[in-house]
Amino acid sequence: SSLAVCHRPQTQKMAVFRSLRLLRGAKRNTEQLLRLNVAQSSVHFSTHSEEEKQPKQLPSKLGSRMGYLAAALPALSLPVALAQGADAVTTGAITTAAGYTISTSMLGFLQSAGPLAFFSLQLSGSVPVRQIIKEKSVGDLALLPFISLFTNCVIWSWYGFLIDDATVMTPNLSGMVFGAAYTSVYLKYATKSQAPLVLGSLALVGSVSAAALMLPADQVTPAIGYLGNALAIILMASPLAVMKTVLEQKSTKAMPFPQSLATFVSATCWAGYGIIVAGDPLIWFPNVLGTVAATVQLSLFARFGISK
Repeated sequence: SSLAVCHRPQTQKMAVFRSLRLLRGAKRNTEQLLRLNVAQSSVHFSTHSEEEKQPKQLPSKLGSRMGYLAAALPALSLPVALAQGADAVTTGAITTAAGYTISTSMLGFLQSAGPLAFFSLQLSGSVPVRQIIKEKSVGDLALLPFISLFTNCVIWSWYGFLIDDATVMTPNLSGMVFGAAYTSVYLKYATKSQAPLVLGSLALVGSVSAAALMLPADQVTPAIGYLGNALAIILMASPLAVMKTVLEQKSTKAMPFPQSLATFVSATCWAGYGIIVAGDPLIWFPNVLGTVAATVQLSLFARFGISK
């Protein structure tokens, strides 16, 4: 009994020391956790000086473990808030350069529909070209749709490059290749000289390329855009060059239906992109006119049928 009495104060003192060690360990763990979360949050929120990028220091004493827990909770909630904010940006709406607020899915559709439709327009030219190769004659087909595709795409490739818009530049680079190929096939089987069109196209392409490379971008970009407008209208209305032949023969043999349909779809998609997304009249204006011209072409097919 006396031995137990003698050892009781010492046992109580050891228990107190153990409790203090546990408290210090919990305090250190909480401080480390809080520093880690504050450092992570500071990476997202700092935008100015290097001092803001440093993790915030905790007060040396918060009074109790509850104080440390209360201080740690806001920092622990920051990653959750950031994750929720990222989801909101991903699934929310976005305001375009034209000032329209649309969903991100609609934005993606408008950015991809135009290039895909224009690519289908480029491929549609292969139908009359295969006919030329099969018959070894151009027949009543005109060179204008093929050479205007080449010339137009060169101009718009430069315009897309100068305004740094891949949606405009990329499909026109492929159109440049298709247009050159179609033009070369036509010239191979043509019996009439097409020198004026060919020389005019090459002179225009050479002049625009030289201006884009040598002149300041802010000076040359509007001029190339206006020129591209004119050429785009010529390209989309080029099938109407044989409209007189269609009306006289009451046949659409000289007007390829796939090309007219692809022109209508492409012009409509690009008009939507230019109006809603880019807010650039140099993009939407020629395509609105192109939609009208393609509608006239389709009306001729509705009147005289699709010639095979």
